[in-house]
Amino acid sequence: MGAISKLSSDFSNLHCYPNPYKPNSGLGHARITFSRLTSYTKVKIYNIAGELVYNAEAETPSGELSWDVINNSGEKIVSGVYIYAISNDIGHKKVGKFAVIR
Repeated sequence: MGAISKLSSDFSNLHCYPNPYKPNSGLGHARITFSRLTSYTKVKIYNIAGELVYNAEAETPSGELSWDVINNSGEKIVSGVYIYAISNDIGHKKVGKFAVIR
């Protein structure tokens, strides 16, 4: 049987994990991963107040993008609920949320 591609044609099956993100849980999660992406991805992450904390654009040929949970100022983000807005260059979009517990 052939390999199953991790690339998606849209974001309908997008998965964000671990959620909640607990860096001190002992499970070894140092990043948040977005999987089942298309080949090109734009990611914007906002805090609950609507402030942009992270913004990136990347080629994602593996269908995954990992984020080190560091904001655009180079600081670790604090505990709370965050909103992600993911899009690609052909107009697909997905909005979701995740929690950080430090």
